[in-house]
Amino acid sequence: MVVVGEVIRKLAIITTGHAFTHLIQRYHEEHHKLVTHGVYSIVRHPGQLVLKLCCYFLRQFFGEYEEFAKRVPSGIPFVK
Repeated sequence: MVVVGEVIRKLAIITTGHAFTHLIQRYHEEHHKLVTHGVYSIVRHPGQLVLKLCCYFLRQFFGEYEEFAKRVPSGIPFVK
């Protein structure tokens, strides 16, 4: 799972090239372009895909994960 997640993440970084940043941009600037090719032609946000894959896996692996997920927030705003 870690390897698959890292490959997807690296593909996203390579696809966006110099436009990639770890900082969330709050304002649109002239040089910002929407990336719609590469891994982004398959999924809008590769990081969310990795998160969803991990949760699907954890639910299968740990029977008590569902109850855990109800009690403890994910740490990602608006994601239960």
